This record gives sequence, structure tokens and C-alpha cells, in this order.
Amino acid sequence: MKKTFLLLLSFLFLHACNKEEPVISDLQKILAQQRDGLPSPIQILNLLEQPTDGYVWLKSFTGPANDRPITELGGFISGTWDLNYTGSSLNFGLMTTTMAASGSGKNFSNVIDFNYQFENIYGTSQNVQIGLQANPSQFVLNSNFYIPKHLSLTNYIFQLNQKPNWHSGSPISWVADGNNSHGIGIAVVYDPEKLENKVFQPTHPNRTVNPIHTLDDGQYTFDNADFQGIPAGADVDIYIGRGNYQIAQLGSNDKKVGVYSYSVKLIPVIFGN
Repeated sequence: MKKTFLLLLSFLFLHACNKEEPVISDLQKILAQQRDGLPSPIQILNLLEQPTDGYVWLKSFTGPANDRPITELGGFISGTWDLNYTGSSLNFGLMTTTMAASGSGKNFSNVIDFNYQFENIYGTSQNVQIGLQANPSQFVLNSNFYIPKHLSLTNYIFQLNQKPNWHSGSPISWVADGNNSHGIGIAVVYDPEKLENKVFQPTHPNRTVNPIHTLDDGQYTFDNADFQGIPAGADVDIYIGRGNYQIAQLGSNDKKVGVYSYSVKLIPVIFGN
């Protein structure tokens, strides 16, 4: 059965066999830090497959005022290695970064594409590589990887200080990606701490995240269950995204690296009856 897929990281934490406090490894701490840096409402499917010893990622995120997502490249590996990673490089398609010189662990410095130079790698298959400084032509990771298209909506236009009224029966449409077999992740998020939602706190004090997984066929119609637990008139954030993920072997040993890419878009709306 094909594994379901997710746009945001939902990590499986290992627990101690006894009932004492759980033992958190250095790798798990790094994973938690990476997870906390992602748009957490999109915990829809299971993005990462355990166990791995590190991750490399290409991610992009856009708010409602900008239809051009900013792309970020980064990664880390963890544990004891037989190879010397000092000065090693990480290539994700056309984007390149290097191993950070300082700090604990083996972290690659992040590269952020503020100038939109690398958008053409989305919707294409690219090589993901890690090469050593001592012999840059011999890669210890060399994986062919499909980078799904950026999320591009076709029925939503952002207007300053004006949010559409969405409800059960409202459609959302986007440019489909025929090569994305993992589907689309959507999250309908009500946050009572938002200033616009203070009036609803007495009756709806709890944060609500309603996840949706649907085919990447370019359209979805919301139903009552998608807005369950959300008061009418509330300010709601809808996140939509797609991504890809695979496990790759690092070098000739048994170490595994998770490679992933995703694109997420934020849509602010008012929930109506």
C-alpha cells in the first residue's frame, strides 16, 4: 500500500522502555528544531520515515501577499561517521551550500533564494548530492529527485484588509501537478489567540486544526467537517501544499539520509455559515 505523504514534518519520537522520562537523542533534538521552523499547521500526513541519520531539504513558503515563494536549502547529518565532512558541499538541483564551519553536529549552512533565481527547478527531476572537499567529483550521496511544482492558486487573489468568506461548499482550485503522486495537503486553522478571534475565546477557547488530504487534480470543495469546531465569523488561515520525500543511502555504509522538498501557501479567509 502506497505511503501517504505530508507537507509538514510529523516526527516519531523514540521513548525509553521503562516509565521514566523519555531519552531524547541529539538527532531527535535537531529534528524537533527543524520541525519547529516549519509551518506547523500542515501536519496532515507522515512526511518523514524513520530511522534516518540526517536530512536535506528544499522548502518554499509564501504568504497571501506574494505569489512567488521564497525557497530555502539546508540540511544536516548526525551521528558518528567514517568520512570527513569538513568543507563538504550539498547540491540540491541548481542550489548549492556547504557544511557549516562551526557548531556541533554536521549542519549545512542555509541558502535562501530571495532573488527568485532557482524557481525553474520546481516541477523537474534534479540531482541531490553531497560531495567531500577532498574529492568533490566523488559524491557520498547522489540521488535523482523530483521536485514538485510550486503551489499556484487559480481562484484566490489577495486583497489588503479584505478577506473572502469561505464555508462548506466553497471551492479551492490550483494548478495541478500531474507528476505528484502524493496528493495535496490542506489545513484549516482556527487560532483563538489571533486578535480578530478574541471575541470567540469564551465559547471556542481551543486552537483547531482540521487536516485534509486530497488528490492533486486541481480542485477541492470544502464540506462541514473541514470547518468543524470553528465559530462562524472567525478569522481562519488555510494552508495548502505539496511535496516529495525519499530515503537515500549515504556513501558505502548503512547510513540513510532523508531528502525532501515542499511548497506551502497561506490563504486567510473568514469562515461564514
